[in-house]
Amino acid sequence: GSVSRLWEGDYVRIRGYQREVSHWCSQAIYTTLNIKPSFNHWLLKDKKRKFIHQAETIVKSQKSQSEKANALVILEAVRSLYKTTSPTQFGILGARLDQLIR
Repeated sequence: GSVSRLWEGDYVRIRGYQREVSHWCSQAIYTTLNIKPSFNHWLLKDKKRKFIHQAETIVKSQKSQSEKANALVILEAVRSLYKTTSPTQFGILGARLDQLIR
């Protein structure tokens, strides 16, 4: 939610914000984390209930309550970003999501 508001906000310097956030994300994703995009990830499939299904899977898992809460927050952040990303970015989001909520 907050990332989406920052990205789509009506600020005087919005282009600069977008450029810097985009650059920071690309550096963090490609150099530090060395994430390889997953182009057959469930994010790329055309299922209407994909986020609901994933949330249910997290809730039913054997993780602690704290781990489940963290995974659900991450899933919600990805759902928010999903609305404004390109198909190439879906693969990156999916790969990172898998690393974070394992």
